[in-house]
Amino acid sequence: MKIVFSGALSSKWSVNALDFVFTNPVFRNNKFTTNSGIPTASAARFTRVLLEKNLIATLEEASGRRPALYSFEPLMKLVRV
Repeated sequence: MKIVFSGALSSKWSVNALDFVFTNPVFRNNKFTTNSGIPTASAARFTRVLLEKNLIATLEEASGRRPALYSFEPLMKLVRV
């Protein structure tokens, strides 16, 4: 997965993003931007790129002040029974 994330994100922060999604496979975007250690602008771009590459999926759309809820699908597929 490190190679996939590095290729998709093309950033020195790609390993931080990977560590965050493995630790928190279901997360809200605001938690990703604040707890991952990645600058806010880069984290917002990462979310868009990961969605385009189908590495994360939207569980709940953003609504009002509530941020969107995402899941890291490659890991979730392994743990679903």
